[in-house]
Parts: sequence; C-alpha cells; structure tokens
Amino acid sequence: MTKLLRLLSVAALLLVVSLVSAQDAENIEYGDVAEGEMTEDEFEFNYTFEGTEGDVVIVSFRPVEEFGDLGSPIIIVTDEDGDTVADTTDAFVFGNLIVAAELENDGEYNIFLTRADGRSGDSVGEFTLELINLPILEVGSPLEAEETDSDSRSQYYAVKSDENWGLSYLKLDGSMEVEVAVNTIDTTSASLIEVASVDGDMMNEAAIGIFEGGDTYVVSIGEPLFAFNFDTVDAEYSLELLTFE
Repeated sequence: MTKLLRLLSVAALLLVVSLVSAQDAENIEYGDVAEGEMTEDEFEFNYTFEGTEGDVVIVSFRPVEEFGDLGSPIIIVTDEDGDTVADTTDAFVFGNLIVAAELENDGEYNIFLTRADGRSGDSVGEFTLELINLPILEVGSPLEAEETDSDSRSQYYAVKSDENWGLSYLKLDGSMEVEVAVNTIDTTSASLIEVASVDGDMMNEAAIGIFEGGDTYVVSIGEPLFAFNFDTVDAEYSLELLTFE
C-alpha cells in the first residue's frame, strides 16, 4: 500500500510538471542563478534551459537562510519529450540540494521545483537555484582556479576518460582548507556518490586514483563539512588529469 501511494505521488508530480511546463516558465542559461521565495501559497516553480547531448549538469538549490524553514525541496528535470532525466522525490534532503545528470539529447529541458507534501508542506523561505554545465577535465590540459568559503559553494568538474585515470591537486596560494572529492552520479536519485576524497588544513598537494575509465565522474572542490572560519578565506589551486595504462 505504501509503495502504491508513493507511485501515485510521483505520477501526480510528473503530471504537474507537464502542466506547469506548458505555462510560462523562467528561461535560464548555464551559469545563471535564479532567485525565488517559497511561501505557503507559492510552492511550485518552473525553469527551462537549452542543453546539449553529453553535457554534465548540476542544479544547485540553496536556501538563503542556512538554518531556516526551507528544508524539503524536490526537483524534477525532464527533457522536451517529457521523459524524466532527474527526480529527487524519494531522496532525503534537508536544505541544500545538488542534482546531477548527464544529458542524453540536444533540446529544451525543464526544471520543476517544489517541496515535499506540496500544498500541505511547511517548507518556506527564499532560495537560489544555480544551473551549472561542468567543465571537462582533459589530459594534458591542467587548469587553475580559485575557491572561496564566502558562499559555501563547491566547484565541480567532469571527467570522461576512456582510460584509467587519476587526479593531481596542487594548492598554489591561500589559507582555505580544501577537500577534493571524486564522485559518480547515481541515476536513480540524481545525486553525487562520493567514491574517494582527501582533505586537510595543511594539505598543499595530493594525488587521487586510480579510477576505471569509461564512466562519467564528477570532481568537487570545496571546504570539508566541519571546517569553520571567522574570516573569509580562499585557495588558489591547479588540477591535472593523469591517465594510466
């Protein structure tokens, strides 16, 4: 009975997605950050974007108030045929929500945002929703970037190597404690599953690997969960993809 009710709930949400998608929706592009507020009466939001086959995409949902009352978001991503690309309905979420997917087709995609229990739900508050197209790490093309703890966001990169590979991390400057994590994408929950990580407040250089080629991975760079600072800190770093026979 419980399973049947859950299936009916998911089916109802997907019906809402198709109905809302047919109405006016906010168009966003990669790199955009949409802002909104979930209230007692307004709890369904719809966004559209143009995607390309092979894009590795993250939708990052964040409550503006970190310890506020916006704790149970649900995101469903569908393609222009109405097929589900990502669905977090069954995921346990409190606050921040990272949705990850690799797009299979060119075309328009829909992002439907709501809350658990819909109209009877009690999650309310302001939020941001960021759409990210992950840069691809390539062999022979090391990159340099900067991470700051001012907004607690991580930076993400995709790896699509046919060969077995590893990752080299080098801190170039800064005092921020950094965690480097390698993740796979769980297509059932649209979440990132950590398979390896390394961190430390004195870590200036690290190597992670070896990972089996042929799959898509997501590398995340950010602060460890229990890192605390009274002032804004940052870190400049370089990443390099290494391959192995």
